[in-house]
Amino acid sequence: MEISDLPVWAEVFPGESVQSWLEATRVSLGLDAHDWWAWCALDPKETERQAGKKIWTWLPEGLGQVTKVPIDLRIAPAWREIYCPRCVVNAPVGLRHPVLAKWLDVRSICCDEHMLLLNYRSTSKCIDVGSDPELLAWHYWLREWRDDGSLAVAEHRFRRDLLLAATRNWSPTSGLIAGVGSKWLLTEKGWLVPGMPSRLQQPGCPGRAGMLSPGDRMSALFSAWQAWMAIGEGISLALPKWPREAWHWLDARWRTRLPYERGALIADIAASLPPREHVSRLRSGRRR
Repeated sequence: MEISDLPVWAEVFPGESVQSWLEATRVSLGLDAHDWWAWCALDPKETERQAGKKIWTWLPEGLGQVTKVPIDLRIAPAWREIYCPRCVVNAPVGLRHPVLAKWLDVRSICCDEHMLLLNYRSTSKCIDVGSDPELLAWHYWLREWRDDGSLAVAEHRFRRDLLLAATRNWSPTSGLIAGVGSKWLLTEKGWLVPGMPSRLQQPGCPGRAGMLSPGDRMSALFSAWQAWMAIGEGISLALPKWPREAWHWLDARWRTRLPYERGALIADIAASLPPREHVSRLRSGRRR
């Protein structure tokens, strides 16, 4: 059966992800979830496409494209139940909250139209990003990085490496990510709700921020922004407390590739925190 053969199609919300629209169509048809998804044959590695070489035909216009999101900055399929409280479709079977394809980018923390912090199915918060200057500045930094093609390539890579440094577990054993320390501030401000526990990661893992659970991902993103503020703007109070290995990794990659003042600051931080013996093993997975 082709999509064009279906008797009912869900209404498309502009920019909606393919999987979100397929789920809405399933509900409209009143079909069993197991049978429906078996027919859709989602690729488990990227649920916005079919498995193998199959291609859905006759998808409606107006759907968003996950291909516009860099692979290393995509949220993993397990964590894509995202919604904006005010993005709603009034369907015949009831109201539904669509998932937009651009929200599958880790740098999307709010709805650009309603300026509300994006929610997850375990939460019911409705937070205006303009209600807190720090939250708003963080959002603008992430959105600039996501949308502004005029940013220098080096700056894009530097921000990516800051996020990777915050995302990794730099311990030689299972442990928490470097940016986990920011979670208390996010929770204190009400940007995260209790019940989003941090997860242990293997040494040097994960390889990308999108693999993190929502709470850990938000913590890593905020921690990366704090590091950028400290290095780029000289705001010492923003410096996150990352393990020494994270700073030595950044120093090795960026000391001579940044403007002198920024590179020197990373070098000074790294020099004040001697590396452990296992740092070279963690460096082996770095990106070029």
